[in-house]
Amino acid sequence: MSKTEFEDRIKRKVLDDISLGFHKGLPEKTVNVSVAFILGPHTLEEIAESYGEVHSNISYHLRRFTRKLEIRRSAFEKDVRRSINQNIIKLNRSLVQNSN
Repeated sequence: MSKTEFEDRIKRKVLDDISLGFHKGLPEKTVNVSVAFILGPHTLEEIAESYGEVHSNISYHLRRFTRKLEIRRSAFEKDVRRSINQNIIKLNRSLVQNSN
């Protein structure tokens, strides 16, 4: 996978996570900094300068954002799998009852 393909995959994943609301509850600055870096053409240095902060503080916001999205995506996927499994069990029970 080329760097461009990898970057496109990351951008799509972040956009999907945002559309599902995984960013809600995070500080606005964390979301803005991260979106500017991930989806925009800006470097961390440029973003840090625009906020009047040092690179490490901006890097912290980015790490926080990506980690929270990862945790929330994982929990969401776990809930989806659990729901699918419960529906399969219900369907199997229904089929067994109907066959008797």
